This record gives sequence, structure tokens and C-alpha cells, in this order.
Amino acid sequence: MSRLVALIALFGSVASLGCAAVASCDTSVQKNPDKYVQGTVSGGVYMTSPYTGPFLSFGGGKSYDLIHNLGCVPQIIQIYVSFDEGGISNGGSMAPSAGNMSEVLEVDSEHIRIRNSTCTDLFVQVSASCGMAASVDAGADSSDSASD
Repeated sequence: MSRLVALIALFGSVASLGCAAVASCDTSVQKNPDKYVQGTVSGGVYMTSPYTGPFLSFGGGKSYDLIHNLGCVPQIIQIYVSFDEGGISNGGSMAPSAGNMSEVLEVDSEHIRIRNSTCTDLFVQVSASCGMAASVDAGADSSDSASD
């Protein structure tokens, strides 16, 4: 019986060493994030790619400088992630990023810097815009209504 207890203790200690030996990814800030310039702007909205992909490869610890060409500091940034490079094409799916799947590190009139601070390999799609127009037509003025 004591051999069985010793064997179980030995197995437990070896198994814990095996788990400790698993390498984790490096999620520290990259000194030189990859610069991405292939995105498009249409109707005042920047997109790294269509929702049908191809999404950007976004492995654990990966960072990008997304050159957006909007001519403003984006006020609205939406980040979607997928396990499929094709996004929603061919039965795939995408979901809004949550937590540290995608962190926004910098935003200015030229670029958006994002980072995957997890060790999960994902694909990413980013959309950005300058925001809503300064003036919004709230409807007809009350003086325009017909009087009895």
C-alpha cells in the first residue's frame, strides 16, 4: 500500500512539473508593432477588411499599428475577433472583442495601435470612424406646422 501512495505522490509531482514547463506566450508590448496599411476607407468608415475577411492574424501577444487614413482621431472604434480568417464567410462567425483579447494602446490622427494580450490565437477585424456629424436634423421646426 505504501508503494501505491509513493507512486501517486511521484506521479503528482511529475505532472505538476510538466504543467510548469509549458511555455507561455509573450504578451509584453512589442517595440515595433507590425504596420498595417491595406485597410480601406469608405463613407468615412475605416475597415481593416470586410466582415467576410480576410481578417488579420492576431496571435497571442501580437500588436499592430493600423494606418487608418481617416484624417481625424477616430471617436468610434469597433474590434471583432474570430477563430476563422474568413470572418463570417463560409459559415464562420465573429464576435465583439472582450477584455484583453484586443487592447487599444494608442489612437491618433494617423494610426490605431492594438494588441492581443492573451495567449489565444485569433483573427481580428477593426472598424473606426470620426464620429457623428456635428449637426443632426431633429425634425421639423414647430413654426413650420400649419395653424388653424
